[in-house]
Amino acid sequence: MKKLPIVLALFSQVIGAQESLHNMGNLKIHENGAIGFHSNLINNGSFDENLGLAGFFNGTSTSISGTFRPVFNDLEVMVRQDLFLEVGIGIERHLNFIDGTITTPRAIPDVTTDFLEEAIYSGQRDAAKVDGYAAMVEKQQFLFPVGDTERLRPLQLELANDSITATCAYFFENPNTPKILIDNFDTQILGDNVQAVSTAEFWHLKGISSGKVEIQWDDRSTIGNFVDRIEQLTIVGWHVGKKEWHDLGIAAQNGDMAFGRMVSDYFDLAVYPILTFGRNTTPMQPLRDNYLITLNNDGINDYLVIPAVEQSPNNLLKIFNRWGRAVYIDENYRNDFNGKNNTDVALKKSKNLPIGLYFYVIELKDLDTSHQGYLYINE
Repeated sequence: MKKLPIVLALFSQVIGAQESLHNMGNLKIHENGAIGFHSNLINNGSFDENLGLAGFFNGTSTSISGTFRPVFNDLEVMVRQDLFLEVGIGIERHLNFIDGTITTPRAIPDVTTDFLEEAIYSGQRDAAKVDGYAAMVEKQQFLFPVGDTERLRPLQLELANDSITATCAYFFENPNTPKILIDNFDTQILGDNVQAVSTAEFWHLKGISSGKVEIQWDDRSTIGNFVDRIEQLTIVGWHVGKKEWHDLGIAAQNGDMAFGRMVSDYFDLAVYPILTFGRNTTPMQPLRDNYLITLNNDGINDYLVIPAVEQSPNNLLKIFNRWGRAVYIDENYRNDFNGKNNTDVALKKSKNLPIGLYFYVIELKDLDTSHQGYLYINE
């Protein structure tokens, strides 16, 4: 990577055996510029108006510390033994995980890897992720690339309304006895509809809005320790006021006893900051309501008619194509979908969708439940 000439208050120093670049002035990467860090960065000056590319490259470990938080436009991380943060960092456009993990101190949750409003990332995997706290800033939906030392264990958050800031970290720990968090979360104190709670792992999600999450289980989740079949599995949250575990409901579920994913219903993030898997006393039943729509205007199967809509006029319908892209979204659905797209994702709005199989999810808010199934569109 090319280094820009920098005429600023910078100097290198040696701390122990590790060299450090010490920014004491106003470091800035201009448009189309680039700078590579092959040592620690001590940021005690301004370094937050960057337009170019920064990279951290080292065969061992590297750290970012100092009194000021650097904000990078584009950032590459290629640090074999991890990039350790002693001060938070911001990403404005793109973070590329080439090799190695960004590690934040879990004992200081305010030190985060922040993905700002337009920021995205790539290259995430078990060996390249955020081990500690990541934050989304002024976003409405985000997949946190978090995990522990061994694995990537992402959490996707979708907010009901406004874009906010939220932080998330994953803990491969027993919630009864966290190693770092001050509180413990007794898995024997259960609210209504909860029979058991995982003692293998949990996510710490902090925010102030209403949202829903998608989390995944794998072989380390050992869900067979507390459920006998997949229909019993649910997402549970620790109620900070009542100090007990509550069932957060299921909007979608896919997988088997070894691997899978699950989407919760909407809940208040401020009330339920600790999330994991649990066992529901009223298992999710397989949903068998599948529908056919024809596009010939013959008066038969012209519309998607979901009877429960009459009982819950306050609802949200989403229809997805086979690639998981939403092709139709309607709040307060009134049984008037006739096969036309309204999201401008797959084709222009108000055009007939291609013939084929689709997946739908409807949240019935008045009934405090959700429904899902398949929809086939034919001529």
